[in-house]
Amino acid sequence: MPPGDGKRPNGETDDDPVVLPSSVVTVERFELFLAWLYQDREVPASLHEASTLLHLADYLDVPHLLKRMSAYVLALPSDSLPPAERIYLHRRYHLSDKQWLSDAFSNILEGSFAKLTIADLALLGIPTVHRLIPIFAKLERHRTTLAVKPPPATHETDCKDHDKCEVSWITFWANRISPLLLSETSPASGLKITRNLSTWSVSPWAAGMNYSCLWATANGVSALTNIITADQSFIVTAVSDLVDFHDW
Repeated sequence: MPPGDGKRPNGETDDDPVVLPSSVVTVERFELFLAWLYQDREVPASLHEASTLLHLADYLDVPHLLKRMSAYVLALPSDSLPPAERIYLHRRYHLSDKQWLSDAFSNILEGSFAKLTIADLALLGIPTVHRLIPIFAKLERHRTTLAVKPPPATHETDCKDHDKCEVSWITFWANRISPLLLSETSPASGLKITRNLSTWSVSPWAAGMNYSCLWATANGVSALTNIITADQSFIVTAVSDLVDFHDW
C-alpha cells in the first residue's frame, strides 16, 4: 500500500527499514538468505536450507534465488523427499519438471491410503485427497479380486493328477501371493507378482504340483497382462489426471 502523504516508503533510509514479519522471515532464515546473497559459505548445505530459501525467494520475490533452489530440489534423489512433500513443493513453487510430479503421485498410488500420514494429507490438500480415495479404492478392489480368485493352473501333458496339481497351485497362491497383494501398507503390484513367479525356484511352491505345470502356469500368468498388471494401467491414467489437476 502507498505510505501516505508526507511519508517515505519503508527501506529508503536506515532509520526507516523494511519491516519483515518475524513469523515469516525469522533471524535464522534471514541470515541464511544473506549467506546465499553474499556467498559466505556453500548454500544450501541441506534440503532444509533449500526449502527455506525456496520459501524466502517466493515471499521476497527473488526470481534468481527461486530458480536456483528449484533446480537444487529437482536434482535431489527422489527418495530424499517423501512423495507428498514433492507434490507440495512442485505445486507451491510451480516447479518445471512434470515427470518429477508424476513420479511422486506414482509412488503414492503404488502404496496404500493407510500408508499416508496426517502430515502427508495436509501437504496434499483436501481436494487432492478426495481424488485419491476412489483411485485407491479401485486399486484395492483389483488386488482383492486377484488375491481371492487366482488365475487357473496350466496343465502340461505329463500332468498325472490335474486336481491335485490345481489344489497345490491354489494353496500356493493363497499362502504366498495373496498376502503380498493384500498388504496394508505396501501391496505388491501385478508386475512384482509376475517377476516373482518367473524367478522363484521350485522350493516355495506347494508340494504336489507337477514341475512342468509349475513353469507353464508361471508363464501363463505373466502373459495375462490385461488382468495381472491392470493396476499399472489404472495408476498411469490416474497420475495423468492428478498432474493436470490444480486445487489452487
